[in-house]
Amino acid sequence: MAALNSARREALAQGLARGLSLKAATQEAGYGSSTSRRCGRAASKAVAARVEEIKEARRWDGQEDLALIFAELMRLAKEAGGMKSAAGMSAAKGLLAEAARLRERLAPPDARREWETPPPVPDLTKAEWLAAFAPRRDDNPAPG
Repeated sequence: MAALNSARREALAQGLARGLSLKAATQEAGYGSSTSRRCGRAASKAVAARVEEIKEARRWDGQEDLALIFAELMRLAKEAGGMKSAAGMSAAKGLLAEAARLRERLAPPDARREWETPPPVPDLTKAEWLAAFAPRRDDNPAPG
């Protein structure tokens, strides 16, 4: 899909794809402040489709050839899964694993491995631990 035929609607779609709020995106595009019209513009099928297209293009970051490979892997995995046999399911599993590996390599570094645990906190000495976590009386308040 090419850019929308209205420059303001294209600007709205670009803003929404960048993650702006609906209000900020409509204001940036030069629309008025009517809430009902704002929602109607954003809900239009053309704008919604353009937002998804822009997001998908950014996701692949100019590597359209890899996007085609990813799409083909997904198509083949679906086809293999439809064979209803052990060999087909095994092939589908391998293709999906390869597609996931490809998608992981294309993700921006800060978005990778969101599920990882944070780095370990350095060990506290006994005195540091007692100062931070030991029970206190009311007459001996915690530091800081």
